[in-house]
Amino acid sequence: MKCSICHYVSPPDGPAHNARTCPLKQTQCRRSLREDHPFFEAGQCVSAGCVHKQKCNTCGITGHLYGTQALTTNRWKFNNKGRLVRKQTTQPLCKNDFVCTLMTEESIRSMVDNSLNVSTAAAHDAHQRRVATSRLRANTNAECLDIDETVRIMEELGSEAAVLQKENKVGFKTLYKNAHLGAVAAGHLAASAVESSMDDATPPPRTETTRWTI
Repeated sequence: MKCSICHYVSPPDGPAHNARTCPLKQTQCRRSLREDHPFFEAGQCVSAGCVHKQKCNTCGITGHLYGTQALTTNRWKFNNKGRLVRKQTTQPLCKNDFVCTLMTEESIRSMVDNSLNVSTAAAHDAHQRRVATSRLRANTNAECLDIDETVRIMEELGSEAAVLQKENKVGFKTLYKNAHLGAVAAGHLAASAVESSMDDATPPPRTETTRWTI
């Protein structure tokens, strides 16, 4: 699917990116338009956070932000249900598509590039999570996952498992790596490793100097 705003093409297995989710989707408030505007909507806007109440930090005019897009007939139309929708077009964004008169072509390119980068990063993260989840759901032996790799994948997935807690991770890894020695020996080694890690994490006691008054 191709976004009609920034023209980002979503991968088949990635997060949906379209005109409704695009970072550049902000447009004018229809109820703030002039009455003779083809897309004017009668009534008072009651949205507390509506863009028509915002002040542009570039031109200083209230009613839009720097990246607010104008509702023009080149980009918008009414569908057969009377709803205002974006037109499907291959034309890139230009200065005429924005409300702020101080918009530049360089700024537009920068905003589009940022949108593409954010969407690409989100798609990559989603892919990595799917791969990691698939590997964990499979047999860890078949996937050739050692304990360090398993813990790393669980952390990437945001797992809150007890074995990932700092105070438990050292003991768990030691226990696993020494399992071949038997439960008792491995347990002793794990306990020693935990005690050692706690000693390293505990700051030394502060020494106070006693002053004698003569």
